[in-house]
Amino acid sequence: MEWLPIQKFDEARLAVNAIEMLQQSNYITTYFEGAPDLWNTKPPLLIWLQALSINCFGLNEFSTRLPSAIATLIICVILLLISLYILKNWHIGVCAIFVLITSEGFVNMHGSRSGDYDTLLTLFLFINGISFYLYTEAQNSKFAIVFFVSLILGVLTKGIAGCFLLPIYLLYLVFIRKLRIAFKWQIVLGLLISLSIVFIYYYIRECENPGYLAAVYKYELGGRYLKTLEGHNHHFLFYFSNMIRERFSFWFALMLLGIFVLNKDLRGRGFVSFCFFVGVCFLIIISFSQTKLYWYDMPIYPFFAIVAANGLFFIYKSIEKPLLANAFIICVLAIPYMNMFSKIYIPRLSPSEMYEYRLCEYIRENKNDLSRYDNLHINWIHYNAQNLFYTYSIKELNPNVRFKSDYKVGDKLDYNVGDKVLIYQDEVEMNIKQQFKVKLISYSEKYKTKIYELCK
Repeated sequence: MEWLPIQKFDEARLAVNAIEMLQQSNYITTYFEGAPDLWNTKPPLLIWLQALSINCFGLNEFSTRLPSAIATLIICVILLLISLYILKNWHIGVCAIFVLITSEGFVNMHGSRSGDYDTLLTLFLFINGISFYLYTEAQNSKFAIVFFVSLILGVLTKGIAGCFLLPIYLLYLVFIRKLRIAFKWQIVLGLLISLSIVFIYYYIRECENPGYLAAVYKYELGGRYLKTLEGHNHHFLFYFSNMIRERFSFWFALMLLGIFVLNKDLRGRGFVSFCFFVGVCFLIIISFSQTKLYWYDMPIYPFFAIVAANGLFFIYKSIEKPLLANAFIICVLAIPYMNMFSKIYIPRLSPSEMYEYRLCEYIRENKNDLSRYDNLHINWIHYNAQNLFYTYSIKELNPNVRFKSDYKVGDKLDYNVGDKVLIYQDEVEMNIKQQFKVKLISYSEKYKTKIYELCK
């Protein structure tokens, strides 16, 4: 399989956080370019897992994305287990797995294919929702324990986003007339313990890195929900329209069918209704946020997969001839599966992306050769965290490699005669030529990259 390069924004930044966590041996405060990271303020559970993976399997795309892949596998296993435990029907579980892994909203970059927060968050929110439902049905303490553990892990994955289902649970309890459950002493105590554990992390981080809590408010809490950050402003129906047009388009009609065909004879019909309720309410909550990002709806898709699978199974049962029914299922599942298969196993970058990621591709192909240069410098302008990830892969082989990220044209260069400079941007090349005489020693026509030796 040809791996797509580490993506520019969240995925690359988290990967660099994980690399520098290992370098700094600091497992509380995350670092970026050697300084505490006050832009990415999420708790470090995913970064811990990525650091562990990199330590075990090396610095590469596989290691960075492995925690997301494992979380995806666990979600699929849970879909099958709950179909057996709650719905008493393994067919719905298998269909739900196929629905999920063929949904653009789940299997995409910023989703299960990348080293971002959202797959791990989706896993914990899904477990949290299931355990909440089971507790409302049986009020068994083991479900309460799972509920609070998954709540803590969700918050330690992506901060306040790990709590997004809590208001939905209160509303659900009102609808089923069991609001008293929320005030049981076991629940109140569990909630207090969970919040205390989370607050301990935030307190320790603030003590170690003053200003952290202010950054959390700016980028995660009121700052992100109440005002638009970084230009991510969209209309209220942004998530709904994306789901219908693209992110759940193939399964949307079956999801509607799945909720309309519920009947009293269906085992687990309450759970299917609960999944639909959670998904819709979650969409409404994030739709009120002033900052809207394309992938924020990812946690709804395991819930909606259950509902869509119920609709698919309803049609299957309605077809009287078994041969025809099986043929229908195979055809319905095969079309989106083959579409997703081609995207995953034959990944493609657009021409603009190929241009932007050409330094990454060049380093991937020539890492060993580049590590043999003495005093190699790599410079780039603007925010390009993906370049930093691949530069670290060279530094792993040759610690003397140096870089200057977010380089400003006109910066005075602290280089010496004989140093080598890897360049892929015209502005950087122009600035170096203004300060030094250079000799071209390597040029890649494919990636438009150059290596200069600085001369007297």
